[in-house]
Amino acid sequence: MRTILLFVLTIVLGITNLKAQISFPESNVLNLNTNVDVLYYETRIIFNTGKYKSNDYMWEKISDSLDKKWFFTSCFNGDCKIELLQSGQFITDFGIDDTTCFIALHVLTYGFNGKSVIKYRVYNKNDNSDKADLIYNISYTNLSSAQSESFNAIKVTNPASHQIILHNVSSNLEQLSLYDMAGKKLCNWENPIINNNTLMVDIPKELQGLFILNLSQNGNLMHRKILIK
Repeated sequence: MRTILLFVLTIVLGITNLKAQISFPESNVLNLNTNVDVLYYETRIIFNTGKYKSNDYMWEKISDSLDKKWFFTSCFNGDCKIELLQSGQFITDFGIDDTTCFIALHVLTYGFNGKSVIKYRVYNKNDNSDKADLIYNISYTNLSSAQSESFNAIKVTNPASHQIILHNVSSNLEQLSLYDMAGKKLCNWENPIINNNTLMVDIPKELQGLFILNLSQNGNLMHRKILIK
């Protein structure tokens, strides 16, 4: 009986090891319909690598159908490239953690309506059966309105020190969030208070470097880079 149990256990473990390690906490397909003309965090597709490390995985662009009026760059675990490169390897230097990978796209639509479709394949360099396709369907519609113009008028004091200061804030923000360049959320403020069209929030003293500030107002999103000294 013991021999039989060991045999069955060996088979089960063997089958488990054959399963792909790649898994998606949300989905491998992004269907994004937006009126935000500068995109990054909204485009991220994240996958987990199980027992493997992120640098065990490669990426390869399978196809793209890009709006020629838009500008694209790509980031692989925060390792950003100036274009949509054909292939490469994930690194661990800037990622979320050693077993989490993501591909994100910097997209500048310049206000031109359009749609772009991009497909990447990721695969384990040690096991070709461990692979998956990441598909990006991005559509942009320009909503030219006084409200969006007011939102775009918001200015951020740069560089910042112990406070983030926003000027020309004419109506309430639902949310203000601070991310590092790898996409990790560091601070979040819901419904921050505005005084005389100015918004000020305190930031942790230990934060220094370049960050991304996300603003949400009436369903619109805006990103601003901010240097904290």
